[in-house]
Amino acid sequence: CRTIAALSFSSPTSMAVSTNIPNIHLISLPALTPTLAAPLRKLYKWKEVTFGTGQDYFVPRPRALATFQNQLLRSPNIYDCAVLSNCARLDIYIYGHSPRRAVAECLAGQITSFQSRPLREAFSFLDLPGMINETPSAAKEEVIKIVEEGLVELVGGKNVTTHVCVIAAGMAERPGRVGREVQFRPFSSRDAHVMLQLKRTAELAQGKRVRAILDAALQAGKAARDVAVVPELETLRGYGGDGRYASTAPRDLSAAAADAAMILAILPAVERCNLRLRAMDASEAVSSLRKMAQDKVESRGLDWKGSEEAKHVRRIIHAPTMELREGKDIDYEDIVEQIANHLPH
Repeated sequence: CRTIAALSFSSPTSMAVSTNIPNIHLISLPALTPTLAAPLRKLYKWKEVTFGTGQDYFVPRPRALATFQNQLLRSPNIYDCAVLSNCARLDIYIYGHSPRRAVAECLAGQITSFQSRPLREAFSFLDLPGMINETPSAAKEEVIKIVEEGLVELVGGKNVTTHVCVIAAGMAERPGRVGREVQFRPFSSRDAHVMLQLKRTAELAQGKRVRAILDAALQAGKAARDVAVVPELETLRGYGGDGRYASTAPRDLSAAAADAAMILAILPAVERCNLRLRAMDASEAVSSLRKMAQDKVESRGLDWKGSEEAKHVRRIIHAPTMELREGKDIDYEDIVEQIANHLPH
């Protein structure tokens, strides 16, 4: 029979694309295994002390999370940022271009400073100032390289949104349990606790794109547990509780309910978010095109609002503007050339 793991609800894999075009990125710690490189193992220790271990059922650490996000946002490659940290994962959601190196430098600097400040571990249950070192020690290049190569990355708004929606629904493979079956338990309060963690992450998120993705995850997680949205969940009622004597649902019922939740709850949320992200991209592209045209006109000493030349330039950019709003690509260089040829030299 099928399991949730077999449905590709897995941890992110390396899909990094080296490009200067901004995109949505999810950068995560790799699975904690006995053979994991020492700097990456230390990152797990740093994460537990700084953001919590899970033993406190995750008392929020908003100060630490916000400070860490602000440090990441110092990079010119990172525009939006949000961090999800729980017992299973450390996921960094980013809108930017080629952010992997910047994330590795930030993490390597934190563990370098962390090793020299052992007293912080004694106060790890508190969200105290200084848990994140705002002026971390410079890490050695070899440490940065190990961290950079060890991080796993998922790229693209649709890919990242699908991944976090699956996490919200309680269906995602745990990074520390790669290959192990994950059973869908929509009526488990323990599995639903990730919704609270995602809500806290969304509250601290900086940037409209990562907020849109986290909003989609919260919608998907709620819908995936709602019998009115996914009627197949009724077959699991009475299974998957959290008590000592709770029974486990048969695998075929769990798999069928997971399939239905994916189709009826998760994929619609992903598609709505994807449309929202595309609308953001289109709006910014249109603004950029208009600004370029206005700058070209005004650089020749012409009035953007009243000159005949400006009216003709606006006619030149009208069709490309409509194409951008429809999510289509345009030949930007050709438009620039048309404008330049029309304006007086």
